Amino acid sequence: MKRGVLLLAILLAVLTASAPPPPTPRESPESIAARGAGKPARADGLNCPSTLDCVWLPAVFGPVLGRPGEYKYAPANRPAQPRIKYIVIHGTESSYESTIATAQNPSEPNSWHYSIRSGDGRVAQHLGLKDIGWHTGNHFISWHSIGIEHEGYAGEPGFYTEAMYRASATLVRHLARQFGIPLDRQHILGHDNVPGMTPQWVRRMHTDPGPFWDWAHYFELLDAPLRAEAGNLITIAPDYATTQPAFTGCTAPTRVCPKHGSSAVLLRSLPQADAPLVNDLVLDPDGGASTMNISDQGAHATAGQRYVVAEVRGDWTAIWYLGRKAWFANPASSPNALPGSGRVARPKTGRATIPVYGWPLPDLPVVLPYLLQAGQGYAVSAIIDGFEFIMTTDASGARTGGWTVRAGGASYAQIQFGHRVMFVSLDDVDVT
Repeated sequence: MKRGVLLLAILLAVLTASAPPPPTPRESPESIAARGAGKPARADGLNCPSTLDCVWLPAVFGPVLGRPGEYKYAPANRPAQPRIKYIVIHGTESSYESTIATAQNPSEPNSWHYSIRSGDGRVAQHLGLKDIGWHTGNHFISWHSIGIEHEGYAGEPGFYTEAMYRASATLVRHLARQFGIPLDRQHILGHDNVPGMTPQWVRRMHTDPGPFWDWAHYFELLDAPLRAEAGNLITIAPDYATTQPAFTGCTAPTRVCPKHGSSAVLLRSLPQADAPLVNDLVLDPDGGASTMNISDQGAHATAGQRYVVAEVRGDWTAIWYLGRKAWFANPASSPNALPGSGRVARPKTGRATIPVYGWPLPDLPVVLPYLLQAGQGYAVSAIIDGFEFIMTTDASGARTGGWTVRAGGASYAQIQFGHRVMFVSLDDVDVT
């Protein structure tokens, strides 16, 4: 069978993947903390700082129930092949116990490397870091990332406890040093920053850990606080405590959420407070504006993300976002952004529009329905050399759950295109 056909088969399998299991009944952070936990003996192969309460609760490798050819996770040889480039921060939308049960069920399709308990910050490791967990909905990001689940619900910020933040930051610092991962928002991603691989998959991408995750505080704990830098970009940096958008959908679809600090800056179609939010051409195909529902992130920029300034009018700043200008309040007296620096991707001279991709796969590029147009610029967070992957098979040609990745093909730039990162071919853009 030709390699292109194999690649297409993988993509079709991804598109038919089912949603994660439904949340279990909610438990309060107080009752979680009351459970307590003794420190377990450390298991061989456990990759965790000695200062943390860590336990090895391994995922069981096996075929996914009802999905021929799919496996719980992919045995691999990371970081030699492929390299580990990202850490992805997740929210479980379920209890710690339910999360552990899913991680250890070989017939469940999802897998990730660590889970962190809300009340006390206990860390459970499920996969060796050499292996690939299916935790992002984007094969490229999953191949190259470590997934960390955090017990809690995006609409209930009380689950994001200080014990959890500190345990998570200690773990991420340890992993970033080990694998050379930059401590910035372009490599420490939220699940809500991961792009869909295809137009159909964009609408199914997850929105955790959500706008109540305190990214600025988290990066302070990582010893990599958000800072002003002289340059050509801006870094989103709202004051978490006083930024309290009137989100809906935390406990009921139309109910306004309790006021709470947020890392999210709202983006509007015009430089005025009553202007509609910008719309996402995929999430809002009829041209309607984004909404204030906590799961609708079509008009959010969050702390640490970097963008190119398109225009400034008084207390309002416009950035290039999803192919258009998006405005946010940025008064000098209480700014929501810091000056930043970095590389910028712009269309090559003479190109009116260029395609945007959800993954940098030269053999099977799938264009997303967004347009990067002449005159626009987007912050570049990485240059990705071309690669290809080959499924591991046994003597009969049956899949064994693994992949081999090797260099080859076109190269791409990873850009901050909207709330999520996306990719453009270096054949289409100039990076300056």
